[in-house]
Amino acid sequence: MTGETLLTVGNELAALANGAEFSSERLSAVILGNREVRILKVSASDVIEEPYKKGVWFDLHLFDGRQSCVHLTSVVSEATGFVVALKTP
Repeated sequence: MTGETLLTVGNELAALANGAEFSSERLSAVILGNREVRILKVSASDVIEEPYKKGVWFDLHLFDGRQSCVHLTSVVSEATGFVVALKTP
């Protein structure tokens, strides 16, 4: 995966996070359509760190999975994937 791919998928997810026509099916389609990028879904209440991008439907966090322990990061160049923190309506 390249940094460009990560940014492209991040922009696609960010647009979906604020879209008027958000649905879990659309989110699943983005995730399944970008299998080379790791994307994890969690509840927003499970994440206390400041998000990479805030959205109406979910917040987007970056994670670094290069080591044996995955952790959230705010450094784009260290990111290996995304955490989608779904908000409760």
